[in-house]
Amino acid sequence: MKIRIFLILFAFFIMQSVFGQPPEITYPGNIIVDGYVDDESYGSFDIGFTFKFYGTDYTQFYINSNGQLLFGEGSFESTEVSIPDAAAPNNFIAPFWDDLVVDSYGNILYTTIGAAPNRKLMIQYRNMGFYPYPATLGTFQVILYETSNIIQIQYRLIVLPSSERGCGSSATIGIENSTGTAGVQYAFHNSTAVSSELAISFTPIDGSFYSMNSNAVYDGIYLTTNLLLPEPGITNLIAPPQDAVIGSNNTFEWGTASYASSYTLYIGTDPDLLGASSYPAGSNTTYDITGLTLDETYYWGVFAANATGTTWCEIQ
Repeated sequence: MKIRIFLILFAFFIMQSVFGQPPEITYPGNIIVDGYVDDESYGSFDIGFTFKFYGTDYTQFYINSNGQLLFGEGSFESTEVSIPDAAAPNNFIAPFWDDLVVDSYGNILYTTIGAAPNRKLMIQYRNMGFYPYPATLGTFQVILYETSNIIQIQYRLIVLPSSERGCGSSATIGIENSTGTAGVQYAFHNSTAVSSELAISFTPIDGSFYSMNSNAVYDGIYLTTNLLLPEPGITNLIAPPQDAVIGSNNTFEWGTASYASSYTLYIGTDPDLLGASSYPAGSNTTYDITGLTLDETYYWGVFAANATGTTWCEIQ
């Protein structure tokens, strides 16, 4: 049995440079799970249209908390394998298959957008983390497109770009058919596989083959549980800039995030921000820190919050 280690979320943020939020249209999402879960599967859920995957029509899908969307009875498997593999699970899309958890500040949402014959189903894994650590991974999405049957996976935010695991060193990313005899693998245990705003598409050539585009155009869609007050935007870190040399006393500065009512600054010496210190800044966008150790590398980030939720940022 797993012992669940609840890591303090401070430990997740390294310095961010100029990364910001991609342009997006926000839609209300249906809740699959809200709050902390580990090793759970859910479904079935309606796609909203008929979607063809490896030559078979589907109108429903399943998901699990380990970063898979499945076109069959829901299950979870914590140990990822390369694609293809005949052992279960099969018949899946894996935007980030690893031993993941939904963070206590996270959720998994879905909705179908648009009108026939150009609808699209979006599944959003928001504020996902690893079991048992690092606690933060980020937010990624799967989009299924009606008629074209294109699949797109995309990464709204990878929180720890300096962390090998955060960028895919223990993950499987790709698609696999119902028997595990064919698939398209984008990455398997690749420590540079993903980054913020990366989009990867899989286009069916016929019933058995897909072409992969690892430089697809990011589809600016975001799901929220509260359309009147969505979660805050992603905070843009301003100063100090990436790789700056600073003294023991320094003013940290960040930009205003949309819908944010408060900010928390995190600073630590670990790339995964394990053991980082947190500094509530209220509505301020600067914070003075004293007593930093000279000749030390620090990682920092700022999380934005409001009554609906908390939004992480990219740490650098």
